[in-house]
Amino acid sequence: MIFRCCTALLMASTVFGQAKPAAQTAASDTNTPVITIKGLCAPATSKGKAAPCQTLVKRADFERIAKAVQPKMSPQWRRQFATSYARMMILSAQARRQNLQKDPRFVELTRLAQMQILQQLLGQKLQAESERVPEADIQKYFNDNQQTYEEAEFLRIYVPKLRSPEPGQASVPPPKAEDRQRDEALMKDTADALQKRAAAGEDFDKLQEEGFETARMQMTPPTVKVGKVTRAGLPATHVKAFDLKPGKVSPVFAEGNGYYIYKMLSSGLPPLKQVHDSIRTTLQGKRFQDSMQQAMKSATPEFDEKYFAVPTQKPQAAPVTPQPATPEKDRDDD
Repeated sequence: MIFRCCTALLMASTVFGQAKPAAQTAASDTNTPVITIKGLCAPATSKGKAAPCQTLVKRADFERIAKAVQPKMSPQWRRQFATSYARMMILSAQARRQNLQKDPRFVELTRLAQMQILQQLLGQKLQAESERVPEADIQKYFNDNQQTYEEAEFLRIYVPKLRSPEPGQASVPPPKAEDRQRDEALMKDTADALQKRAAAGEDFDKLQEEGFETARMQMTPPTVKVGKVTRAGLPATHVKAFDLKPGKVSPVFAEGNGYYIYKMLSSGLPPLKQVHDSIRTTLQGKRFQDSMQQAMKSATPEFDEKYFAVPTQKPQAAPVTPQPATPEKDRDDD
């Protein structure tokens, strides 16, 4: 709430920074007014004559302000920024008429706004510097992190951990504990048997169908072909499949919902140009974070924990419920 007014332009720069670069417009007179605020009186002229009660914002002045907020502001956001800027001019003029610039808070809020602006300008400077990633750094990162970008193609069998109810018995109550354990043991044995047959060279599509039949699954079995995938594209417990040589079959990987069996088809590194932009983005983010952390290490804040301690709230006593008065016994008449 405190910074709502003084941070309007700061928030605008964040939003406008996401916009596409503005198209080049035709050259025109930089003195042409692009915003006219009628009813907002301009200062009196030097000759003492009262100026018309309106304020003009020339194109050159507006573009200078807009460039300070965001150098490449799109036409769409430029119009929205103009609306916000005009609103600020009107309301700030009203505030000055009420002498709010003499409010003691004005000095402190202005000082805080300046610090916030400087913080943002530093962030923009460091961001621009972090974007200048040398090609040698991209090549080195690629060489040092080959496992991250390694791709592989697999065949994969999925065996459910539990069997579905018999056809026509979808509404039967949940199986008893002993029945569930028997089903789980059956499906585990099925997965182990399928793994041995897969390692012996049997067709993965056929084995996948058998696994679903044993589980009494009514749906179509999933495809066994897994397109090119990186290590990050597999569950963490399945990454060992990348250690397989082409043609080899993995052991059974157990998960909460079932069992998985992989067969390595091929693996290799993509060309650098395929992951070049991704690496650049990664390095840009790392360079920016490193720069910000380095800037923060230039000084160390310490806080009076006693002063900033949040007081503990004492438990409130339970409200006392008033009891109704006990009526006196009726006295006997004399």
